Amino acid sequence: MLLGLIYISDAGFARLLNGAIAAPLGHNVFSTIARLYLGSDLLMLGLGVYDLATRGRLHFAYIAGVAWAIALQITAIVLLSNPSWTLFSLHLIGQ
Repeated sequence: MLLGLIYISDAGFARLLNGAIAAPLGHNVFSTIARLYLGSDLLMLGLGVYDLATRGRLHFAYIAGVAWAIALQITAIVLLSNPSWTLFSLHLIGQ
């Protein structure tokens, strides 16, 4: 449940961290990843640290959820830089 909440909060973190992250890092792939996903990834990492500290191991659902979230983030970054995907997504929304 917490991973789902954290995953959908990345849009809010991206808006919050946009100016603070984009300016010092410039405009490259690393700043884009940090700007979009740093806040939610740090929260997911904190959740894993809490799991390790209290239970001594990571729960399977946590491992699967984080793997899924990272896979979706990588897919989104790859598609973000693809001009064909940009045209297709604009066509989907009617522009």
